[in-house]
Amino acid sequence: MLTIGRFTDATGVTAEALRHYGEIGLPVPARVDPDNGYRYNDSAQIDYQEHARTVWPLTAGDDAGVSG
Repeated sequence: MLTIGRFTDATGVTAEALRHYGEIGLPVPARVDPDNGYRYNDSAQIDYQEHARTVWPLTAGDDAGVSG
C-alpha cells in the first residue's frame, strides 16, 4: 500500500486531485484508515492513474490536478 504522498510521487497527480477523484469514484483509494482517515492506494492503481493522467486534461481543461 502506498500513502497518498508516495502515490503522488509515483504518478505526478496532486494529493488534492486524488482526494477529489476519490470523492467522485475515480478511482477510490484501495483503503482508508477508519481511525485517522488516511488514504492508501495499491501500486496496481498507478497504471490506471497514468492512463487517467493522459485522458483527464483533454476533458477537464487547464485545471486537471496534474503537476509537471
